[in-house]
Amino acid sequence: MTTILAMILGMTPAPKGITDIVSTSLPHMGETFGQLDLAGAWHYGLISIIFTFTVVELFDNMGTFDRSDDKGKDGAPLTDTSRTSTRH
Repeated sequence: MTTILAMILGMTPAPKGITDIVSTSLPHMGETFGQLDLAGAWHYGLISIIFTFTVVELFDNMGTFDRSDDKGKDGAPLTDTSRTSTRH
């Protein structure tokens, strides 16, 4: 919506063809391939951030597996929405 408004107001040019919207050329990776600074990542604590997210996801998934077979008092799964209906 913002882009269309900018085109109407003349703030940005309208695309003249599909190549103005989608690029079909592959980027050249020669300048950046293999340039990852692992020592710098270690210095800034990136490893602890990755470890933290991994542990959080681990326990989140364990909780999901643990609750997958919980049953209510009537034997229906706790995720069953039919018990919340007001019609009987």
